[in-house]
Amino acid sequence: MKEIGGYFGLDQFISKPYHNNMIELNTGRNALIYVVKSKKIKKVYLPFFLCDSVTKILDKHIVEYEYYHIDKKFMPVFNKTLKDEEYLYVVNYYGQINDDQIMVLKEKYHYIIVDNTQAFFQKPISGIDTIYSCRKFFGVPDGSYLSTNSILAEELDEDKSSTRMDHILGRFEGQASDFYNDFQANDEFLGLLPLKRMSKLTSNILGAID
Repeated sequence: MKEIGGYFGLDQFISKPYHNNMIELNTGRNALIYVVKSKKIKKVYLPFFLCDSVTKILDKHIVEYEYYHIDKKFMPVFNKTLKDEEYLYVVNYYGQINDDQIMVLKEKYHYIIVDNTQAFFQKPISGIDTIYSCRKFFGVPDGSYLSTNSILAEELDEDKSSTRMDHILGRFEGQASDFYNDFQANDEFLGLLPLKRMSKLTSNILGAID
């Protein structure tokens, strides 16, 4: 039931997000866990050149992983045949891996997850699990998009972001350096968050960004 009276809250902005018809979640690392749980993945192959937030979330959920190398063009150097419950985690570094290259990887390895954390504006390819992180491109405290054909049979709570906005609002009216500690604290806190749906606040902001 929605309360009325007292004072006005944040307005509902226009709702025109860049990515439509995707699963909206609270963090990129939890988007990976959504895929892992929905597809019952037992093992993930990760590139050595990768943020430790991915390994931490896999450790937290007791998912096995193994590392592989990449070449000078950021493409996987990987010669194993994947089993049904094993996936190759492909990071689209700096948006350098195009759709044709992703399709080659899909045809070669079959079971791949594409991390488009560094390529927000590259549209997903149908049938390929693809993860996006919103806060790596925009002034939001959290949020991720997931393109997948696999639906998790689990009811997810909705996240709340109002207490994680200090560094965003502070930078808007002041200097980033004055709020960098708040940013770091938020970054650490995100690693502790369980898998949830994107907050109304983050979704509202994203829908209004040109």
